[in-house]
Amino acid sequence: MTFPTTPVKFKLPRLNATYPSLDSRFNKAGGRYEPRLICDGDIVRSVEADVNAAPKGDLRLYSGMKVVPASWFTVHRDYADFNTERRQFLRTDLTASNGQFGPHAGALPAAENWGEQSGRQSNHNTAGTLVKGFMYSRGCPPQCHGVWTVHSSPPRPAIRLPATGTMASASLRTDPTFASPMKQRLRLPLHEPSPLRKRRRRHLLTEPSDRLRRGLRLPAHGHEPQRSRQCEAWQTLLFCPNPASRSSAPNAEPSAADHPGFGAPRDHLMLDLFWMPITEPYAISEPLSTAGKINMNYQMAPFTHIERTTGIRAVLKSTRLTAISPSSAGGKGTGVTTTSSGSSPYNKSGSAVYKQSDSSTTHTNELRYAVNAAVTLQGFRNRFNTGDIFHSASEICEIFLVPQRLNGKTYASDAPLPPTNYNEMTKWWNGNLGEVDAMELTGDNSREEPYNHIYPRLTTKSNTFTVHYRVQTLRKARSTEPTEWVEGRDTVASEYRGSTMIERYLDPNESQVAAAMVGAGSFKYSWDTFYRIRIIQRKQFTP
Repeated sequence: MTFPTTPVKFKLPRLNATYPSLDSRFNKAGGRYEPRLICDGDIVRSVEADVNAAPKGDLRLYSGMKVVPASWFTVHRDYADFNTERRQFLRTDLTASNGQFGPHAGALPAAENWGEQSGRQSNHNTAGTLVKGFMYSRGCPPQCHGVWTVHSSPPRPAIRLPATGTMASASLRTDPTFASPMKQRLRLPLHEPSPLRKRRRRHLLTEPSDRLRRGLRLPAHGHEPQRSRQCEAWQTLLFCPNPASRSSAPNAEPSAADHPGFGAPRDHLMLDLFWMPITEPYAISEPLSTAGKINMNYQMAPFTHIERTTGIRAVLKSTRLTAISPSSAGGKGTGVTTTSSGSSPYNKSGSAVYKQSDSSTTHTNELRYAVNAAVTLQGFRNRFNTGDIFHSASEICEIFLVPQRLNGKTYASDAPLPPTNYNEMTKWWNGNLGEVDAMELTGDNSREEPYNHIYPRLTTKSNTFTVHYRVQTLRKARSTEPTEWVEGRDTVASEYRGSTMIERYLDPNESQVAAAMVGAGSFKYSWDTFYRIRIIQRKQFTP
């Protein structure tokens, strides 16, 4: 971080009688240090991320640099003003509901100084927006300025991670060892499935999409960006069909113009590199076995008129979607609200917003939805009707989960009613691109979490099959042709009717299986060669 090198004259600081020393300002016994670290009378200047620089304010790109270019920072226009005491943007989220470091008075020019928060500098003085044309409530706005578009033409909404509770939303870089975002501060009712619907235990590597980045393209060694190597936006892998940037209809094939993850090959195919164990019906699934998983290719060929969707419906039954409408986080608006009173979206607090200022407050409106399985299955049928099947379980990430409101719950007035037509799902999520008229406040992690929940329960390669058969011993009459059956003259000597359950399996102790796992441009063996069949159950049918 580089401060301007041009010499600047500042006023002499005034001694603060309440906190005259550094010890008094950092003394934990005196309560939180945010109101005391920077006090009235101090002369303070700071630099901050420049939203007009290459990263567009995305702090994740700063964290990826060994040496951050000086051009990526900027100062307030009053930086060199002799009569200005404080122009600083130091921020914390631990007590964000009460404002930021330093006193509110004089933090910014009067027309730019957002409404007072407990006598401290307003959160919005150090914040921006993640959705263009939207004003967050004052309790917990995003951390950084800018970052509402990706570097594309035309500009589209950026990848972002709205956090829970009083943690500020932002385009965050999170710890890859976290299995899911923390939920304890959200204080929303969490639905627990019935014991009759057995759940797989969570696994550490279950679609951590907001943590698996596609790579950073940055200037080398902190040098200024060159034409041959421009800084690119932070990109993470895509594990849902409804990113905030998508405009194509659900029944249309999305492209890289909707999101880079829709390019070939699709991002979700990376999941095929990992195997998710299942804890039911056994203590732990056998190696390479899909026992306990539901086959996505439920349609029976050629008997396509038979609906066999019970398994898929069971998978969707306990899944919940999260979708956030504008009023649950603030509202439309772009101007500065310099007062702490009124009905502006900025002044919402407590139960009016899901980022409540009090950890004991529950948000008034429900943000979760059940899955409407009947309409969601239209996405499956769309694929089957083209003569195609699901080739990988990760292709569930291409199917929209149609929401359904929970009984007895209250939803925000601006939350659109869930569609009853599968092809209206893009509109329900993203509305009109560039406008705040749908569920734009919903972050990537929330959009992809349901697929995190569903994916480990699905397969496209069943290992267990039931064969139904009717076997007869025929006795030919001597007077009939040996190649023909003549009813009434030829007879059935005996008959057996029943079913047999068989399992296709791989023996991991097979010596050559290890060789099939090693490839150097071409594979010597295929695992298909090593499959064996064993009988699990026999049952005779005796009506």
